[in-house]
Amino acid sequence: MATAKDKKAPTSEPSPTTAPAAPKSTRRKYVDQTQQFLEEALLGKRVTEIPPIIKMALYGRAGVGKTVFASTMPKPLLLAAESGTASIRDRMDAVTVIDVKTYDDLLLALEFLKKDTSQRFESVIIDSLSEAQRKFMDFLMDSHEKANMTLDMYGECTTEMRRIVREFCDLNINVLFIHSVRDDKDEEVGSIVHKCGMVGRMADEMPHYVDVVGYMAVRSPGPKDEDQTVKRFIAVQPMPKYDGKDRFGKLDRLMPPDFAIFQKMIFGEAQVAAQSEGAPAKSEEAPAAQGASAPPAEAAPAQAPPATPGARPVPTQKPKVVAPAAEPGEGAAAPAAESQAADGGEAA
Repeated sequence: MATAKDKKAPTSEPSPTTAPAAPKSTRRKYVDQTQQFLEEALLGKRVTEIPPIIKMALYGRAGVGKTVFASTMPKPLLLAAESGTASIRDRMDAVTVIDVKTYDDLLLALEFLKKDTSQRFESVIIDSLSEAQRKFMDFLMDSHEKANMTLDMYGECTTEMRRIVREFCDLNINVLFIHSVRDDKDEEVGSIVHKCGMVGRMADEMPHYVDVVGYMAVRSPGPKDEDQTVKRFIAVQPMPKYDGKDRFGKLDRLMPPDFAIFQKMIFGEAQVAAQSEGAPAKSEEAPAAQGASAPPAEAAPAQAPPATPGARPVPTQKPKVVAPAAEPGEGAAAPAAESQAADGGEAA
């Protein structure tokens, strides 16, 4: 019979048959990462302000003024996939234009913007994404030695367009995608619906990637109209006959073709001005009187106090990106203009 002396003293070394500690479950790891994110958020390591930049898709028929509208963007770089820059020949001093002859040219421009830290450009325009897609389709047919697109090639094209749109939207500058018009028939009501002119699913998916979708058209005056001026407008609200979108919820149904007015209505004049000067964005209530200094953050007087010695005066000259309000008759077109444009009555 074994006695106590025969028993071996316990050792601190684990038994060879002891199973190793099980790794953390995927859910446990996810919970830990979430907790770390929340802790960093409480310490202020998160985005608390939205920069005053707009990602926009604009579509319309040829000659309505899409490229001219693009030239009103601040410090624009225009990637011209089409030969349609003659309309801005008198604005070339303010617009940098790069000809996009092949789809590779567009990719090179995108890589440049990703690495550029000079803040030389505040906006980029792809004019047009419809033509850039056609250039990529030409590349696919050449590389596959096909005379026509196949179903697999259409799928590859859609995947590439999704990628390129996402990467442009990830840039910390204003982005404008210009499109031609695609007319689809609504089988439920039997009417024609205007959409961004893209091949395949991108025509329906494009509004999901951007903040604003606008349909640009013109209203030609009738013989009985006193004002014979052609009215150009951008419809940004969805209607039965055309796509539209305003993620900010601050734009009018019909907007004048001036990008500075878009910025002011969405972000406020003070925030746009601060962004153009490279200063932190202020709220709309920030003082803007000549010679006035900003009041302390904890005080909110009705009027800004007079300037004190050594105080930094507020600039008296408006930045270039802030345009004056539209004159009567040059702003949003009358509701009749929307009805005429939706019925296909726009003229180039």
